[in-house]
Amino acid sequence: MDNVLDRIARTTVAAWGQYASRVGGRVVVDAGLTFVVGTHPTPIIINTVFRTDPSVAPMELFAHSQAFYEAIGHRFALLTSDPADADLNAAAETNGWSKAAKLPAMVCRSPVPDRPLPAGASLRLTDPLVDIGAFRAVIREGFASGEDEIAAVETVFSLPAALDAPDTVAVIASIDGHDAAAAMVDVIEGMGYVGWVGTLPAFRRRGLGELVSRAATNAAFELGADIVALEASAKGLPLYSKMGYETVGTDRIWLPPG
Repeated sequence: MDNVLDRIARTTVAAWGQYASRVGGRVVVDAGLTFVVGTHPTPIIINTVFRTDPSVAPMELFAHSQAFYEAIGHRFALLTSDPADADLNAAAETNGWSKAAKLPAMVCRSPVPDRPLPAGASLRLTDPLVDIGAFRAVIREGFASGEDEIAAVETVFSLPAALDAPDTVAVIASIDGHDAAAAMVDVIEGMGYVGWVGTLPAFRRRGLGELVSRAATNAAFELGADIVALEASAKGLPLYSKMGYETVGTDRIWLPPG
């Protein structure tokens, strides 16, 4: 289990780094910390610090990360993973950090059986040059909530490069020709990482979220992944459990005081 959790942690750092760097951002590794830096100052996803050396003390991380992002004028978040970052979680809570999200870390160990398409639905693999706008539009309305999340979506999917990589697959589901749901997966060191799953509000409860999640999961196995991971929202947890994902840990997103 520890090896799986370690792999999820490494894959998450790499995937979030790709989200930023593919469209002009960067990743900075310094003193046991990894800083993801986006081209927009939103703290959601594209400006996140990870502790990649467990010997870094919580107060050291807090001081270093706040100084780093303040110097470039960006807000930021901290992502922690249980149980490795239990000390960070305790210190964040004690020192006035706000817990923005608690996300079950889940894995799927084998391909998911196919199911019939929902009525009127079709599914396609994205062409980055043709579909980047459609993908962005679906994720903006179907995934994001609030200005910061919208800014993250607009930034990450501002260029076709976001979807244009050999180990990346993105899918879009349509209902009667109207793009309605989307998801993507990156395969990193043999682990698939599913993210950016969203369904337009008007098309929810029709099985489209499961459709794109299943397609992204199976695409990762087809690309050679031996296991697929994701971080589920509270609403997504029952869906992923039904599909065959199991919860193996918990990730938390923290925002600094002020």
